[in-house]
Order: sequence, then C-alpha cells, then structure tokens
Amino acid sequence: MSSAVRFGIADQSSIRERNRAVVLDAIRATSPTSRADVAKLVALTKPTVSTIVDELIRDGIVREIGVEHEPGVRGRPPIRIEYASRSQLVVGVNIGVQCVEVMVADGLGVGIVSRSESTAKGGPAGVISQVLDCVESTLAAAGAGAKNLVAISVCVPGRVVAATGVCQWAPNLGWRDVAVGAPIGERFRVPVAVRNDAQAALTAELTEGVAVGRKDVVLLYAGAGIGAAVLLGGEIYRGASGAVGELGHSHVAGERRLCNCGRRGCLETVASGPALERAARAAMLPKLSRRRLSVGEVGRLARAGDERAAGVLRSVGSHLGQAAATLITLLNPEMLVFGGSLAAGGAVLFDALLATARAETSEHSWATCEVVQSSLGPTAELRGAVLGGLREAAIA
Repeated sequence: MSSAVRFGIADQSSIRERNRAVVLDAIRATSPTSRADVAKLVALTKPTVSTIVDELIRDGIVREIGVEHEPGVRGRPPIRIEYASRSQLVVGVNIGVQCVEVMVADGLGVGIVSRSESTAKGGPAGVISQVLDCVESTLAAAGAGAKNLVAISVCVPGRVVAATGVCQWAPNLGWRDVAVGAPIGERFRVPVAVRNDAQAALTAELTEGVAVGRKDVVLLYAGAGIGAAVLLGGEIYRGASGAVGELGHSHVAGERRLCNCGRRGCLETVASGPALERAARAAMLPKLSRRRLSVGEVGRLARAGDERAAGVLRSVGSHLGQAAATLITLLNPEMLVFGGSLAAGGAVLFDALLATARAETSEHSWATCEVVQSSLGPTAELRGAVLGGLREAAIA
C-alpha cells in the first residue's frame, strides 16, 4: 500500500497525478471500499479524495456498486466503489527459443487470454514482428483494444540493458544488440519493460510462488539455456551491466563441446534442455532416438524404470548441483529455487541436484539455505512478465 507523499517544489499537475495514483492504489488494495475509507488510508482530505474518485469513475477506472446499509448505523449510508480491473490491461510477453507466449491480464494481474506460437524464423526482425502481431491479436481475443493497454513487459533468454530495452546478447536466439522495447513501444504507445527470463521467473516466484516473503533468494534457471537470478536484501540484483546470472557459460572441466556462445565446454553443453535431449537420444534405443525426447518424456521413462533415462537425468542433475553449490557458497541465500523447463525432469534429476549441491557446499551454508523446486513450473516466465507490466504501469 502506498502512503501519501509530501513534496517540496512541484507543479500542480504533478501533485494531482501523484495524489490520483495514491488514491487508485488504495482503491485497488481495499476494493470494494468507500470514499471515506480511502481518505482515512491516504492522508488526503475527504473533498480531495472525492474529487479524484469522481474523475476515476468518469474515466471508467473505478465504478460505484451501490449503497451499503449497516444495521443500527444512522445517517446517509456510504456508496461503495471498486476498481474496474479490466479498465487497465497489461501484456506479458515471453520470447523463448522454441515459442513466443503472450498473455493479456487485467489491472490486478489476472490473466484474461494467452497465446503461444512457435518462435518465428528469420532472425530478430521476424521475431519482433511476430510479437507485435501476437500482442495485437491477443488483445483482440480479449475483447479489448489498445485504448485500455497501460504497459507491456517482455522477457528474453539473454543479457538485457533494462534502461534501453536492448537485448545485448542472447546466444541461443543468435541475437546481439537487438532493440526489443523501442519497436514495441512505438507500435502500442505504452511503456515497455524488457528483462531477462530468469529475472522474470524470479519475480513470479517472489510474488505468487515458493519464495513469497523471502529477502535473499537465488533462482537457478535451466531450460534451453542456464542462468540465475538473484534477490539480495529484497531487491533483484542486476550487476554493473545487467549480466548477473550468466551461469550457463561458465566452463566445465574436461568438456570440449562447442557452445552457442562460440566457446567450448560451457555448462549449457552438458546441462541444458538441448544437452539433455542430445544425451537422451544417444542413450536410448535407436527407435527412440529418431524422434524428439522432451525433458518431461525422459522423466516419465525414468519413473517407469528405464535406467538409461535415469542415468541421463542424474548426469544433468549433478552438473546443475555443482552450479547450485557455487551459488549457495558465494551468495549465502536463505532459499535456492530450481526452475525452468528442466524442472520437468522430476525427482530423479532434482535428487541428483540436491545430492551434489549438498556434497559440494559447506555445512554452514547448506544448513541456512532451503533448496526447493519452482511451484509455478513452465508458467513462471510469462507470469513474471505480466507482473513486470503491472510494475511498469505503476499499478502493482
């Protein structure tokens, strides 16, 4: 809940906008409510609050829902008001190596319509064009136009400069210095936030997942690539250039396979989704190696007793456990969350991760860190993008 803000020198329009934001924040948090109750919360006069509420009603952002009669209370009963959540829409976009996901959500972050498409070929220009069209069609499917749109938030699997909306480097997409935020903002004329996919997933876990209420958390994110997102003292830490968490391109001793980044022996070559699929194809019967083996399918085979599948999962889990041990030792978090598509590998992979991490971490650091799996699964990145949109619009 925001509190009233005291200003020094400021123009009247700025003060009005800030007061309006404070009042709307209070209505969203306590809806349904009344003008009088809002005035008590925000430290503004009743006439000021009433004027702002009338403006919000006129703009369709707040609506009156009737009179509340309280037994035994004399005088004129208050008119109840509530936030019209669909008057303000945000869009979350997750640009992945395999697919592009888009969700239209209301001003409370509740999803209305979502859509998923295979990621377009033809480089960054083709993908950005796909995102523009997909956002527009998803808004239409939600029965809304751009007039209610207040912000868009995009996550990508790479290094991002948040201030400029530029993806500096996304090796698994083949991107370098790609402007993501600018073309989307030009098309829809709303604020656009761009962030790393692991950071988006961590935002979701902190808001509605396993890490709610925590202050020092690390997310170990393993999918098409491997990364980490870090929360220190309640703030997501991005580093000097936004490159925090490039864990997938750390070297693994003895490995020489070429990585998408151009170097050899990176962690991603032995512990990412493509690495797991490659190892599974090599380990399975020939008839299985002819078709694609998803992480979830390898996990199902392991649960059914296939020791070759279990061996692949244990190997990947052990490599990820080494990475987890490094993160726990360096950052001493209260929680490490394992997320990304490889979490679908199930207990065999996760148990191997836990065993290796425990063996490679000091007793004290291990004792103070809870290691858990994501509760949001494959929805974490897109939910994090939506929540980022709410923050970008300053309505969360």
